[in-house]
Order: sequence, then C-alpha cells, then structure tokens
Amino acid sequence: MRRTDAFPQNHLRFSFPAQVVVSDPPQVRRVASALFALPTPPPGVYNGPADLGVTYHLTFFAGARLALTVTVDATGMETVEGVGAKRTADQSFWATLAMAMRLPDPGGVAFGGTVARS
Repeated sequence: MRRTDAFPQNHLRFSFPAQVVVSDPPQVRRVASALFALPTPPPGVYNGPADLGVTYHLTFFAGARLALTVTVDATGMETVEGVGAKRTADQSFWATLAMAMRLPDPGGVAFGGTVARS
C-alpha cells in the first residue's frame, strides 16, 4: 500500500507511514475479497464531501508477478478503481484494510488524515 497526497499544502497528518507492506497471505486475500465485494454506485450525478486528494495505491502480487493494482480515494466520494466497474469504499473495507496493516484503530477516519495543528 502506498499513499499519495495531491494537496500536501493541506498539511494532513497520518498515524501510519505512507507505505506499508502486508505480506500475510490470509490478510492480503481478505483485502482483495473486500475490494471485489464493494458496491458499484447507481448511475447518476452525485454531490459529495470535499476530496482532499488522499489516494491509496494497493498493489497485489502473485509470487513475484504483479497481479493487480487498485486505487482507492480516501476522501471525497471514496471511489475504487482497478477492480472492474468503479466501486465505492465503505467502512467495512477500511476496517479490513486497517486490520491487515495492523493499525491500532481500525476505521476509515485514519485513512483520510487529520489537519496538522500549528
């Protein structure tokens, strides 16, 4: 997992590093399964929360071979691309990812970052 921040001038803070490797096969399978189980949004135009530009790039390998790369927006509409149809991340997905990364507080809030205080 690698995090990118399109707007570093927002000075967001995170409780975990920008790059985390999960090498436990059962945890990796849980994250992959959670991605494919996410809902596809119904067609239409949506208004959503502000997109602060925080994106997670999840790269899956089968042995040494690159198997899949998925991007997940942690803010805004929380879109997921790279698993067929565009999907929307939900709290269950964020909790699964947090557990795989061994974060102390599983949940989606940690993935969006917090504003640094001066």
